[in-house]
Amino acid sequence: MKDLCKTYVGNNIKMVHNKIDTLFTKETNKLFSGLTNTQYLVLIYLGEENDKCALQKEIETKFELSHPTTVGIIKRLSVQDLVVTRPYEKNKRQKEVMITSKGMSLLTSIKNGPRSILNKVDNDALAGFSEEEKNQLNNYLYRINDNLNEF
Repeated sequence: MKDLCKTYVGNNIKMVHNKIDTLFTKETNKLFSGLTNTQYLVLIYLGEENDKCALQKEIETKFELSHPTTVGIIKRLSVQDLVVTRPYEKNKRQKEVMITSKGMSLLTSIKNGPRSILNKVDNDALAGFSEEEKNQLNNYLYRINDNLNEF
């Protein structure tokens, strides 16, 4: 009989996810207590990629999150004074999310830049992999994600 924990791809992905999430949380908590992986990614998205502001719906789409999950992430970031929200001027039913000066200070305070934590976690997880293997793994994960988008 096949080993239940090693045979199924979904279970292996879940175990890897849990370990990466734990490592990531450990690294981010050195900077700011209570910051999760996804919260950190949203801060980077707002601070680096999206000119410090995005619609809540854009965050949902970018990170493939449900509406309630996104609301919770933004609420926790707001409580920590890392982001603020306001109704979107062009459509009051939508929320605009902006990184605060405290959020920007957090990102700029990170030695070697905010993505250095992401790079460290990736390097730890992929130690011993060649660049080709890393790219191949990433491509496989994208394909799995695309396959599951159909459901």
